[in-house]
Amino acid sequence: MMISFFLLVAVFSGVFYRSEYNSEKDYPSKVAATLEQYRQCYGKYPTSIGEVPNVPPLPRGMRYQAGENRYTFFYPTSEFFSGYSYSSERSSWKWIDD
Repeated sequence: MMISFFLLVAVFSGVFYRSEYNSEKDYPSKVAATLEQYRQCYGKYPTSIGEVPNVPPLPRGMRYQAGENRYTFFYPTSEFFSGYSYSSERSSWKWIDD
């Protein structure tokens, strides 16, 4: 009985995270032009999305990381060390399962 409960929770939490991802996966394309403008002005991407005016905040659960030449977004799932990764270098999402 208890095992069934935990399996049910695991399945629904995975469905929840994937549905959240599906609704938020267009965020990088919405902010890409603004991030490129920032890079043109300052020579690097912002270290935080909050540094850039007029950019909507990150969706709940999504993370942002940047260096001089690229930025990434990561959207974790309920699975341990798994999620979707978006890279400015490839301009697409990729499933990460480590």
